[in-house]
Parts: sequence; structure tokens; C-alpha cells
Amino acid sequence: MFGWLATTLVDAGWVKTGLAFRWLIGTENLMYALTNETDLQTIKRRYQLIEDSGFFSGEQELSRKQAFLKSLFTYDAYETDAYSKALSRFYSWNGGNINPLRELLDFIKALFFQGPYAQELKQTFIEATFISNNGEHNSLAHTAWPQTKSTKAEENPLALLLNTLDEAGCFTGPKTAENQHRFVTALAAQNHDGENALSQSLQHINFGSSLSSLAEKVPNFQLLIERVQTHCLGQGEDVQKNKEIFINGLLHKGRLRRTLEHAMFIPEVVAFIFKFIEQAGYFSQEENKQALFDRLVDFDLLNRSVLYHASRNKESLKLVSDQLKSLGCLNGSTGAANKEKLIKAIISPNNDGQSALSEAKDQEVTKLQLELLEEADCFKNDDFTQQFINAVFVKDRYGSNCLYHLSSRKEHELVAKLKAIKFLEGPNAKANQANFIAAVLSKNTLNGESALFANCHHESFNFLMEHLTLAGCFSGPDKAKYQQQFIDAIFAANTYGSTIMSRIYRPETIILLLQKLAEAGCFTSATNKNAFIDAIKSDDNRLVFNCMNSLKAYLALRKHLKEAGFSAQELKNLLNQPVTDEYGLKKNTTPYMSALENGDGVLIELLKKDGAELTEEQSKVIAQQQKQIAKWKQEKPEFNREKVTKRLKAFQTEQEEPKNPAKKSLRLRPRLERRASFSEISSGITLFDKANKEIAQAQDDSVLTKKSSFS
Repeated sequence: MFGWLATTLVDAGWVKTGLAFRWLIGTENLMYALTNETDLQTIKRRYQLIEDSGFFSGEQELSRKQAFLKSLFTYDAYETDAYSKALSRFYSWNGGNINPLRELLDFIKALFFQGPYAQELKQTFIEATFISNNGEHNSLAHTAWPQTKSTKAEENPLALLLNTLDEAGCFTGPKTAENQHRFVTALAAQNHDGENALSQSLQHINFGSSLSSLAEKVPNFQLLIERVQTHCLGQGEDVQKNKEIFINGLLHKGRLRRTLEHAMFIPEVVAFIFKFIEQAGYFSQEENKQALFDRLVDFDLLNRSVLYHASRNKESLKLVSDQLKSLGCLNGSTGAANKEKLIKAIISPNNDGQSALSEAKDQEVTKLQLELLEEADCFKNDDFTQQFINAVFVKDRYGSNCLYHLSSRKEHELVAKLKAIKFLEGPNAKANQANFIAAVLSKNTLNGESALFANCHHESFNFLMEHLTLAGCFSGPDKAKYQQQFIDAIFAANTYGSTIMSRIYRPETIILLLQKLAEAGCFTSATNKNAFIDAIKSDDNRLVFNCMNSLKAYLALRKHLKEAGFSAQELKNLLNQPVTDEYGLKKNTTPYMSALENGDGVLIELLKKDGAELTEEQSKVIAQQQKQIAKWKQEKPEFNREKVTKRLKAFQTEQEEPKNPAKKSLRLRPRLERRASFSEISSGITLFDKANKEIAQAQDDSVLTKKSSFS
């Protein structure tokens, strides 16, 4: 109240009366009230009024000017000082304008960096920049936070502030050693949440494939470490002390947002930190090895360890893993306790139910995590092994778990480990089986998908289906409950209206899923039959469309449609209904048109018996496609000897490697189905009579020999 009244009086021209309020609230608080403005012109005008009144003259000139200068940096949680308000204009949501901050610093330099008390006022500016108020960040840390793309002072507030500190003699003036020490201390100083300038400088990261240097990725962090390395770690009595403070700033343990946590997003920063502390002689004291180990595995306020953050980047996790192993803390008298810490850092859930294990979206990350768990003897201890299994199944706040992230061209590392430890056997087998079924079939709240849904395109789908069977989902005392859960999971739509039935496209997956639905008793209940038919029709009839690549898949679908009570007319409608494929590549294409494009003669004949037909316009489209294909075949490709030689060498190398079905080239996969051109089919030539052997292999030849095609 008194501050507002004093400001009003000064603005009204009653300057001396307004300044008299310093006897009530103090000179510093009065100056703060007068400078607490966004508009720099208002601050300049008030300063001129005060100066004209003679307030900044006499014996107290220096102390009063110092009070005015300090008031510009009296930062608190509400950003009510002039410096913070000028800096906030640079925030992206405020327009990204650096000029207000530049103008404020120019105003400071013009008034206080010259004159009889210039040296003292420069020192006041330096100290005001580094001081922390009310448990909040100092102005240096505050300026290190905004996101920038450059280290240039014309574009970066931190670079602008550091240049102004240079002009004030922070790193080269009469109090160089003291100010360098103050600078390092200000970098490491923590606010009430345990954040410091170094962690602030890593909060905003520039991502892009063209960005390679730290200056491009984290310009503010680069600016800070350059100043430290250039000015604060050279010679002098405070060098060793500065190194210790700087290392503590890098490794500090705060409640949230530690420097090491933010560093994990950028492997180059992680490498810099580990290299710096080693070269600084940090490990010359044995207790520091344990201190670093603890920093990497300890939890913050939200129960997240540094390993949790490192698990989002395989390069960072590799560096952390190598560092943990090199410390040697898993041996000796503290080895057992440290092993337990390491295991818990990987598998323990945080406040959101997420663990480092569940954060591993990359198989290489999972591999590194499992190596660390092996190093800690996790799987030699039954209790830890069970905790690991629980960590795989535990749900986070979105209902997801580790089984959602098994997508891989080959067997996932986590799948291999679960098999190796025989997770469905042992004393906890029954509980693990129930937890596994729930983890696979329950939906998350992010997109309404289950783990089975998330993996329906990948090799891991077979693992989940196989182990659902082993867990007693389709047999055993609780099969009735689990079978219905399985059926519901298959037919449940995600947020976008898709079901597993409409998303699967590989013939073997389609056949397997239909077999399991039959095994679960889907076609013995009228409700489930209707749900099956609805799922077939969902997503523009996409499952039928996806069966057009395989005779066996279509025969399996056809069989179960009949079991579900699907009529011949309904099947005919499905085959002739235009759809759009999942990727929008084929628009207004019927399943029958897709089969004609693929050219499987047996499947085409079967579709014709089931009522598939073409309109006149569709016939023209197919004929045009066949002409184009014939034209491509007639055109002689240009022979490129270098390209052919390279492909032959690659093929030879592949043949010399040990056989691995997961790496088998799709180009070498033999085609089993017979093919026929559209012209042959339309002219009456058919492969139907020649295909009995293939139909018998499909184990559904009885369907084709009937006079009626479907009914």
C-alpha cells in the first residue's frame, strides 16, 4: 500500500513527498515499488524525476543508486521485477522479442557503468545478477531458461547478459577471482525445488537431424560451460573450489529437474559431464564413486531415477551403463546394497506407475537394461525375478504396460528374457498367469487399445497368443471368464473406431486369430456372433479386404462367417463394397478388385462363386491396370552392372550368414498361390479345375465342391 502511494505521489510530481515513504518501508523497498514496471520509459522517467529532486546526490549517492540498481533484479516467484518483465517479453508466447531486455541493459550501462562510482556500481550489478531472493532462481538461472536457437547476443538473452557481465568486469576486473567464484556458485545455486542454472539451461532442447553441436542443440548450456572453462578453471586459489562447486552443480540432487535428468536427452551432454568430472579428478576420492552411483540410481520427488530418463535415449543409457560398471560399486562390502539400488532404479514404478523398464521404446534400450539387471544378479534372486515380472505387467496411470512396446522385426529382448525365466511357471505361476492375461487384454486410456491390439502387426503377436494359451486363457478352471475377456478384447474398438479385426493384415495372423476366437467359443453365443459380424464390417470392411492376399485366409474367414450366421447375400455385399485401405493408397476399391489385382486365380474363382462382380466402370479400371502391368513387363529395363553386382554381393553375404528366419528377405519368399490375368479370367479361361491340390492344402475344399457357393 505504501509503495503504491509513494509511486502515485512521484508520478504526480510530489517527488520528495513520495520519497519520504522510505522512512516507513525502507529505501530498497521504495526503489522496488518505483521500478516494478513493464514499460522501461516509465522507469526512466521516474529515475529522472528522482535525480532532479537531488535524491541521488550527496553522501548517500552511491548507496541510493545501488538500491535503485538492485531493485531492478529483485526477482520473486511472480516475476515482478523490471528485469524479469523485460525477459518475459522474449518468451515465445509473448512474441519472442529480445529488444526490451537489450534496452533495459543499455539503460543500466548508460547510468551506472560510468561516472565516479562506476566500479562500485558495476560490482553491484554483478552481485545483483547472481543473488537469489526468496528461495527462487537468481537472474542468471532465470535467463538460462528460455528456448533459443543461437548463441549470438542479438538473438539470445543469456548471451546478452553474459556480454554485459563481461563489460562490468566480472571475469577480467579488479575482483576477478571473487567474481569468477560468484559466477560458478550462482550456476550451482539451487532454488527451493532443487533446480539451478545448469538444469534450467537444459530444459529446452533444439531437435533436428541437421543439428550436431551442443551450441545448436542447447545453446544456453554451451554458453555457461564455455564461460566456466574459459575463466573459472584456469589458475588461482579458488580453481579447485570452483571445480568442486561446478561438479556439484552438474550432479546436484534436487527434488525435481536435476541437471543429470535433463542431460539424458542429449548424449553429448552426458559424455561431457562424465568426461569433465573424470578429468577434474573427482574419482580420486573413493567416496565420490559411491556418490555418483547414488546420483544415477536415486529417486526424485516423483520417484524417478536418472536411469528412468536415460531409458528414453539409447546413446545416453549406454554412457550411463558404462559409467555405472566402471565405478566398481557392485563389488565389495556395499555391493549387495548397490545391486538392490540398481535393480529398483530400473524396475520400480514412479508416481505415475511408469518405470525405466516401461520407458524403453527401443529394443537396444531394453537390451542395455537387461544387461544391467544381469550385472546386478537380478535373475539369480527369486524375489528380484518376481519383482521384474511384476514390473513388466504393472499398469501406469494410462493403463499401459511394458507389453505395449514389443514391436520388432525379430524376437524382442524382453520377450526372450520372459521366456528364459519361465515367467508362467514356479511358485507364483497362478498369479503371474492371471496378471499376464490382464496385462495383455486390458485397454489403456490413451487410445483405447490393449497390448494385444498394439502388437497385432508384429512378430510379438504370436508370442502373446501362445502365452495366453499357456496361461490358461482358453483352458483351465477360469477359462469361461478369460475366454469372454479375450473375445471382448478382439472386438473392442479403440478411440478411432478400429478393432484388431480391422487392423491385422498378415494371412497367418488372420488365420491364427480366427482359430483362437473359435477356441474361445465365440461362435456358440448369439451375442458374440453378432459382435463378430459387426467387427468384420467395421472400418469399411477392411478385414475382408486384407484377406484378398491369401486363399487360406479368405477360406478361414468364410468358414467362420458361415458359423456366425452370415448369409450368402451379406457376403456378396461385403465382396462388392468399395473400401479405402488403411493408408489411403487404394480408394473406392472392392475386395474383389483387390483380388483381381493380386491375380490369384483360385481365390478369384471362389469369389465369383460367392457373388463377387464388377460394374462396367470397375471392369474398365481393372483392364487399364492390366494393360499398364503388361506394358511394364514389355519395357526392357536398363541394365545397371554396378547395381546388379552390389545386389549379388549382398545376396551372397546373406546366404553365407547363419540362417535366421527373422532376417529372411521378403523378396525370397515363394508364392504358393496360382496366378491368372484379368484377360484370361474374363475370356472364360479358369484355373478352378486345376486347383484341387491347392484347395485340399487349404483344408476347405468341401466348400468349393458344393453347388451353392456359400449358403
